[in-house]
Amino acid sequence: MNKKINWRRQLTPSEKQTLTELRNKEMIKQGTFYKLEQTFPEESAYTYYGLYRKGQAIQAYIVGYCFDGETLEATIVAPNVGPFFEELVQELEKQTALWGMKEVFLVMDDKQSVGLNYFNRQGIVPAFSEQYLVFQRETYSQELAKLTLLRPQVADLHSLARLLEGTPLPEDLQRTLIYKENNQLLATLRLDHFENEWGIYGFVVTKTQRGRGLGRQVLQSALRMILEKSASATIFLEVETENQAALHLYQTEGFQVRNQYNYYQIL
Repeated sequence: MNKKINWRRQLTPSEKQTLTELRNKEMIKQGTFYKLEQTFPEESAYTYYGLYRKGQAIQAYIVGYCFDGETLEATIVAPNVGPFFEELVQELEKQTALWGMKEVFLVMDDKQSVGLNYFNRQGIVPAFSEQYLVFQRETYSQELAKLTLLRPQVADLHSLARLLEGTPLPEDLQRTLIYKENNQLLATLRLDHFENEWGIYGFVVTKTQRGRGLGRQVLQSALRMILEKSASATIFLEVETENQAALHLYQTEGFQVRNQYNYYQIL
């Protein structure tokens, strides 16, 4: 296995194209989705790539994301073949242990049969799961709220970190929006986009305002901002399956579940 897989922090343009084509092919063949970033960062302190080759041809790959130096989330893109998948999981376990990771989660679509069979045999159940939802603008007819969402300033950073329960990454901060009333930070979210796809991340409302309609207004205001930039935008977000209150909010605001991602802890 060591002779076949090569771990990298950056990819060549040709490798990026090959990985994209392989992902798209396997999505169609298997009828599943992969949790991957929309782009391959040119320089990234948090991304790891494991390329599985036979000769010069890339047959499968692993992508891992680690933002804190301790916890890594990985996705395997591979043909739907049992031994193939098992080898890649074992390689991931070994390599992340060498890197000193404290926790490693393998993220899989809940319809990925080979992965499900593997973990069922191991007696491993998901640590948690997330629903991936897509906004259905064609069937959404409500009037969108128009709150003023602002870029955070230096004076907001302490309150923002407290609301997020952690300091945001510098690159995330550039895409973060906040909502304030009477100089009090009440909600935040982040808008990421690639071409015409927009993702809503890190959506948090302060505890004192939850259940009072503010979250709905902030979400609608973010949707308005996106649709004003591009009326045909694809908009998505993710929410933990157990967070039924948030899931209900999103579904009543025009979002529909596309698939579920399961997180299996392998280290």
